[in-house]
Amino acid sequence: MMETVLLCFIAMLLVYIVLLQKELQRLKEKVRQPLSESEQRALTEKVRELLRRGANVEAVKFVRQETGMGLLAAKQYVDAAKE
Repeated sequence: MMETVLLCFIAMLLVYIVLLQKELQRLKEKVRQPLSESEQRALTEKVRELLRRGANVEAVKFVRQETGMGLLAAKQYVDAAKE
């Protein structure tokens, strides 16, 4: 009985480890390299274009998609581009 419980526990741990490894791999793929200067300029220009059209939310979303930034960092980036 005790051996069965221990084996079940070990099996659950192994499944959990595999799931964690998959999540880690997904996060590694999501992390992006820093933008080059030309990429940075292009991003800023696109954000300013979206802001001129009044598409503030779309600008934040675009920055998040292109850079992998979190919501607050992307919002701050867009706010800085307004100035």
